[in-house]
Amino acid sequence: MRHKILLFLFIPVILFTSCIKNPEEAKHKLKEMGFDYNEESFFGAVRTVDREAVTLFLKAGMKVNNKGKDGWTALMTAASEGLIDMVKILIRAGADVNLKDDFGNTALLVASLYGYSPVVKTLIRTGADVNARTLQGTTALMRAAVGGHTEVVQILLKSGADVNAKNVFNFTASSWADLQGQKEIVRILKTAGAN
Repeated sequence: MRHKILLFLFIPVILFTSCIKNPEEAKHKLKEMGFDYNEESFFGAVRTVDREAVTLFLKAGMKVNNKGKDGWTALMTAASEGLIDMVKILIRAGADVNLKDDFGNTALLVASLYGYSPVVKTLIRTGADVNARTLQGTTALMRAAVGGHTEVVQILLKSGADVNAKNVFNFTASSWADLQGQKEIVRILKTAGAN
């Protein structure tokens, strides 16, 4: 029933935005809605889950992989807040799931840190590298383990995450989880072959 309601809510947005024929019309509609056509407004629309505005920004020519002031893409921003609908919209619009910020973070690394399993599943399903590393060698598995995000740890392991990967400080997901007192996570990692 919930999916039918969500579909019903999406239909007016889809119908309305499909009537927009060119980038100038999309920019004009954005202005009518109170949005300036710039990256800051685009990221704001992503954070507030304004599907109509995000769709209009993309139709107006906003580059889906542009980085904001913080160095993150819109996909990273949506992933950091668990905004699964926005994640899906941005991926359909061509967002690069493996794009990195200046520190090596990807959308998957960010979603794993906060334990957003639906986002993690979607990113992996659409090609995210489960063994991507930050500049310090941190992996999504390490982030999920430290945070005690059992479901995300299991998803990452089933998707081929390297259970014995080490960061530049020689920590593995298991050693980090152990330091944080995440006994259940340590058990899961040991069962998966952690040293």
